[in-house]
Amino acid sequence: MSSNESLPIMQGDEYDISLVLTCSDGEILTGDQIDTLEVTLGDLRFVYPATITFDAVANAFVLHLTQEQTFGVPSGEYMMQMRIKTLAADVYGQWNVQSIRIIHSRSKVVL
Repeated sequence: MSSNESLPIMQGDEYDISLVLTCSDGEILTGDQIDTLEVTLGDLRFVYPATITFDAVANAFVLHLTQEQTFGVPSGEYMMQMRIKTLAADVYGQWNVQSIRIIHSRSKVVL
């Protein structure tokens, strides 16, 4: 997917979003190097290691959106934002991580 494209998610979808974190030199950051990772999407907030997991096989942090959470986000375009605190206590903010388009669902029933 191009970085200019929005990731479409319908309200009520349950969805995993994988984030591979790389340094400017191309090094991939792993769960062993991160103290805290915060990702926001609209009013939703996810934090590693509490609500974000690390998949060591894929070298990716995985944010899991539940049906209830996606129903709670009004339809529209959102930009995920991220802040990273390394074990060295450096804190970095990153904007424009991923554009997410929440699509309105006529059904409001959790399956």
